[in-house]
Amino acid sequence: MESFNKRVFELLALPTEFPQDNISESKANVIRGMHLQKNNPQGKLVTAIRGHIQDVCIDLRPGETFGQTYSVKLGPTKEGFRQFFYIPPGFAHGFRSLTDCIVQYKCTTLYDKESDGGINPMESGIDWGLKEEQGVTISEKDRMLPSLLDYYKACH
Repeated sequence: MESFNKRVFELLALPTEFPQDNISESKANVIRGMHLQKNNPQGKLVTAIRGHIQDVCIDLRPGETFGQTYSVKLGPTKEGFRQFFYIPPGFAHGFRSLTDCIVQYKCTTLYDKESDGGINPMESGIDWGLKEEQGVTISEKDRMLPSLLDYYKACH
């Protein structure tokens, strides 16, 4: 698997410096996110190394596209791995593990604890594709994050 090719990113005018790599492991039906760094925004290149995820992001940049969500299923396919090629700075990012999974994400800036923030994943306007009877696991930290509406009010 080729998870990054600097030459391809240069041709697409995308960032080529990723000073931090993160790997997370989740059981099926875990929702992680929606995370962002407010004062030190990170672009992310996400890959499901094992298993499958529903990868999502929300545009939180000021302007007409604020609040728009994007979603794609990532994981191994017959053709290889499908990546959410690149999530720009200014987007909140998260995922739902559809199976037990290992996820890698490369970041364009280093983690900054003071800049850490996000949106409550269940109050974000995202369709997680859940049926009412499906139980999911969400961290207490993520449950305490503001709704998309409250985030918007605080920023405007």
